[in-house]
Amino acid sequence: FDKDKIDSLYIYENLDYKPRYYFENKLDQIKIIEKSPNSITLKFNPKSENRNLIISENYLPGWFAYQNNRKFKVESYENVFQKINILPNVNSIRLEYKPQSFILGKTITLTTILFLIMFFWYSRKKLK
Repeated sequence: FDKDKIDSLYIYENLDYKPRYYFENKLDQIKIIEKSPNSITLKFNPKSENRNLIISENYLPGWFAYQNNRKFKVESYENVFQKINILPNVNSIRLEYKPQSFILGKTITLTTILFLIMFFWYSRKKLK
């Protein structure tokens, strides 16, 4: 940490700061193309070797990465952050959040709606 003093206040600068998206042990630039709550698209320069992309956001199961139209699981990094192994010659990645609980809830909801439609249709037909 570097510190300066203004009047009676100390101002500290964190010299170990890392950006939200960065490559482990590399200073390559990463550009955010699209970001929404459930999807992130990142673009960067391709390299001829594998490298680890670190995302400084809490790790949650249900995040998946898509590289060259292949699906990969996002791993935990230091038990807090997210890590993705980037394949050689890849220049962009799409991350999507699709937790199992959401898929289960969506299935239950659609099944319930279908059941209610069939129930009302059957009840109406029976009354005639």
